[in-house]
Amino acid sequence: LASLLAQHPTINLASGKEVHFFSANWEKGEDWYAAQFSPKPGAEIFLDASPSYSIAPLGSHIPPGFRFRDDRLRMPERIAALRPDARLVYILRDPIARTYSSYLHAVRAGYEKRPIETAILENPEYIFGSLYFEQLCHFLKHFKRESILLINFHDLQRDPAAVAHRCLKFFGANGE
Repeated sequence: LASLLAQHPTINLASGKEVHFFSANWEKGEDWYAAQFSPKPGAEIFLDASPSYSIAPLGSHIPPGFRFRDDRLRMPERIAALRPDARLVYILRDPIARTYSSYLHAVRAGYEKRPIETAILENPEYIFGSLYFEQLCHFLKHFKRESILLINFHDLQRDPAAVAHRCLKFFGANGE
């Protein structure tokens, strides 16, 4: 989806796509974040496609003594502080498929070597991103419902161009 949207002349996609500024790179500062976007004449919309923003530790799902890699509970607050007018796109996928995809991503990146059953039991972060209701409630504390566009992953697979057009309209991209 990010690659499709980046083809629009008014959209500037962060280099590297997933910059994880509001989760893992917050301490690098706003200047670092701004530098992640290459100059693009006519770009009015800046797109950061970092899935880590929707994986906060929540409630009773946190095992006692489990430590997280970063301060993820503050992500919506950080985004709202820097960009109170942000438009957020949230892709909803079958929770089991999303969890498995997250695990496979970690395996391909070399971060995960354990079998999936062990990894999920020992690292609940694989599951956090699949707790859509709780994650969205977390963002709704800082953003109005109208600021969040929900996309069904199957719709994206079935007709990516239609989903991209829906996003462009949501962003208010010129010509949409």
